Amino acid sequence: MKDIRAAAADRSNPYNASPALALLVRQVERYFWVLASLSAVLALAMASASILLWRRRGATPVDAARSRAMCSTVGVVTALTACLFLVGVVVGVTSALQPLDSLVGLLPGV
Repeated sequence: MKDIRAAAADRSNPYNASPALALLVRQVERYFWVLASLSAVLALAMASASILLWRRRGATPVDAARSRAMCSTVGVVTALTACLFLVGVVVGVTSALQPLDSLVGLLPGV
């Protein structure tokens, strides 16, 4: 914990602090890059599903009100879910660019 506190106080180069801290910071950075990547893939998948559902809604006959309502509802829900995944991308990239700040935020009492 002392090393983390010292590296958090001196932000010149956290990778030169100690080998264990450098490894931990690199692993935290890698974790957040993977998190951002997976969130981006899921956001793209959800946005694609939303677009397909919205197009299917337009292709359903007007007299099929339940089908149109179902496609509309699920399309909007998947679009909102895609937006949440985009927030995950922003958080992941921001945290990956500042891994020491993320590590300090994750560990209690640092």
